[in-house]
Amino acid sequence: MVHPSGELARFRLSFKRKERRDHRDSISSAVPAKFIRATSVRPQTLNPRWNEKFRLMAYQSLFKIGDWRKENSEIKIRNYLFACGGTTSRRQRINLGRYEPLRYFNNDAYLNRDVIVEKINNVIGMLEMIKYDPYRLACDFRGIINNYPDNCFITSRSVLSKIMNTPFEINQEKRKWVINVKITIKGIKLYYDEDTVISTRSQSFLKHEELLKNYLFTENPQIEYLPDTISLINENFFEINRLDVGNHKLAFTVETPGVISNEVINDFHTLLLSDHVYYELIDATDFTPVMMNYNPIWWSKAKLANAKQCVIGVYNKRNNNIQEIIKFNADKLNDMRAYENTWSPKAAWNFLNQFLSYIKNELAKIPEADRRNTILKLQSFYKDKPFIVCERIKS
Repeated sequence: MVHPSGELARFRLSFKRKERRDHRDSISSAVPAKFIRATSVRPQTLNPRWNEKFRLMAYQSLFKIGDWRKENSEIKIRNYLFACGGTTSRRQRINLGRYEPLRYFNNDAYLNRDVIVEKINNVIGMLEMIKYDPYRLACDFRGIINNYPDNCFITSRSVLSKIMNTPFEINQEKRKWVINVKITIKGIKLYYDEDTVISTRSQSFLKHEELLKNYLFTENPQIEYLPDTISLINENFFEINRLDVGNHKLAFTVETPGVISNEVINDFHTLLLSDHVYYELIDATDFTPVMMNYNPIWWSKAKLANAKQCVIGVYNKRNNNIQEIIKFNADKLNDMRAYENTWSPKAAWNFLNQFLSYIKNELAKIPEADRRNTILKLQSFYKDKPFIVCERIKS
């Protein structure tokens, strides 16, 4: 073809897309097209500032939430759909609220900030339910997850301290421990890690026995495993065994120190030498073992104050009963609870030592021949504020 000017016309075919300089320098131009898909967003495609602020891991659905009473929590939703509701007790059936399903797909990164903040707030709200009234809420707290309730996990480093209403000690952050909280119709259970799902229907936990002993135990305790009631707290392993004693439902710890909160002491000689304790269940339907089974470092006076009934005594295996003797009131316990503003794990430990020392001193006043028939009973009452009454009972 000849141009009107007489020269041959030249054709150029360019498939390059002309872009402005500011667009060429954007992050999207640096990412190959094969990494950009409609159903997933890789970290490279996210605005770095946005990613740093929200710390969203699209594949793991892991959120790091800060400024929750100046503490950091990690919440991991392993399923795409999570909804939760709870009741105060099996009798009242009061619905405490049902949270909207939280959906975490790989393309969550496309959601705007307001939607993601709302999702995070929903998760925090669910944990707030546990924190404010842990004793009652734990009695009948249920998780509903895509018809797979056994796969529900909320992983948080400080949820346990919230459950116990005990401050989380930031200095212990270097210990690098993680608590997995499994919500079931029976309550809340804690596990060592999410891959070690402990179930009564399998003995898979026994494979991890040596690992747990090497990692968690300072000695080699002899424990009869009941896998459905295992908890890990602050690198200390706790096991609860359960049995019926007359009209009482008992649960007890083995080869571990304990605290006084709905607990029964098995052997007074053991009590005088150590802090070994047992639990008494007045109403099995209102009891969640793992909620009351924790290290004294994380001892919470709120647990002691909210205890329905606490019995410290002797369980007679031969007669299969608990023997009770002599009554008395002890106002000293209320004095020990007067330091709410200075409460901390260290103060909690001191309080526990004072409390157990007080009980040991009272037991020391009793003739040795009568100690095995002695029981101390702690009860909680509510007026303006909860308080404790300690009694020594004689049957």
